Amino acid sequence: MNELIASICLFAGCGLFIAKRLLRYLHVFQLEEYKSGRFLTWLWKNHSFDKRGSLIALLAVITTVWSENVLIPSACAAVALALYAGFEPDPRRLAKVPLKFTERAHRIYQTAAAFLIFLELILFALFADDLPLLWATQILVMQTIPLFLTLACICLQPDENRRQQAFIDEAKAILKRVDPYIIGITGSYGKTSTKEALGQILQVTLGPTFWTEKSINTVMGITRAIREQLKKGTRFGVIEMGAYVQGSIDKLCALTPPHAAIITSVGVAHLERFGSEETILKAKSELAQNVPYEGILVCNGDNVGARRIAQENPKKTRLPLRVQKRTGCFGCVDFEL
Repeated sequence: MNELIASICLFAGCGLFIAKRLLRYLHVFQLEEYKSGRFLTWLWKNHSFDKRGSLIALLAVITTVWSENVLIPSACAAVALALYAGFEPDPRRLAKVPLKFTERAHRIYQTAAAFLIFLELILFALFADDLPLLWATQILVMQTIPLFLTLACICLQPDENRRQQAFIDEAKAILKRVDPYIIGITGSYGKTSTKEALGQILQVTLGPTFWTEKSINTVMGITRAIREQLKKGTRFGVIEMGAYVQGSIDKLCALTPPHAAIITSVGVAHLERFGSEETILKAKSELAQNVPYEGILVCNGDNVGARRIAQENPKKTRLPLRVQKRTGCFGCVDFEL
């Protein structure tokens, strides 16, 4: 009877801990756009494997081996895991960029949780009579939580592709119907603040303006914003475009073809992701390449990379050289919108 109660305590404590840890890994997975390779690379580079939960489980293995009454150490370990889970920060509220519990995030979380529950049932059936070994298997479970997230994502991907394409088609239809003047903004630094400032200025001075909230700059984030927020009569759209790999901005431009663009800077942010500064420059150049020749391209002349993009992507109208030197702004300007 003691072993049965101890096993119930084990699964209750581990269940609470795993549920909370699954949420925290899901937060990072979402920030990495649900790209399994990028997520696992982040995990490896940051050594973000579970340590504290596994340590508690290891102590439970040792104490249950040497204790005559396995209920006490097992219950203590379960309570420790539950308390630790309770005090962990909630990524939905206490993060710089909070976890957005979208329908997709719900599906991935629930599927991964279902896989983990199934695994725990198998472990219980196999090792219910050997509590130290059952605790040892929990270390393995805690270490493999990220893998279950990626497995869930892979299993859901075909249905997700279908859903995403339907949303993208709907966003494109709305954009075509409203037909705002699109201004794309990208850069290693300053794109969010530039977007906010420009959106406010256009809203006050020239007419109804749409811009994405906070740092939303991915295809599906922008797609959702268009579907939910872009209204009839909007004259301008200011779109922040993030580059995670080469081709990211091309995909964003296919969704929201820019009439104009601003390049704030080209720096070494996320150098580990791109591999070289030249690759970063090529990724940011995609926005300039998607602006039509008759469009507007404004580049920060104080930044070497942005200045190079302006020189390699000439547009029909250019600032006079004396104005370029005075303002540090290179590119094409025509504010008669």
